[in-house]
Amino acid sequence: MEFPVYCCASNTNLQKLERVQLSAARVITGLRNTSPNDIVLYEADLQPLSLRSASLVKYYGKYVVLETEMEPQLI
Repeated sequence: MEFPVYCCASNTNLQKLERVQLSAARVITGLRNTSPNDIVLYEADLQPLSLRSASLVKYYGKYVVLETEMEPQLI
């Protein structure tokens, strides 16, 4: 699961990860450096890390709630 990276990494490191993701997406799609980032991510079928981290935090919160609700209760 990717969640621990988003909760603990500094903004600087997250920006570096974003640049690495964009660079890899450009290589994979064959798009040039002059292509807009949104187009590169769309062609690679990726979300920006900032959006992905927000959705993962939301998902992880729901997962934790479900896990605690499903635990057997001792009487």
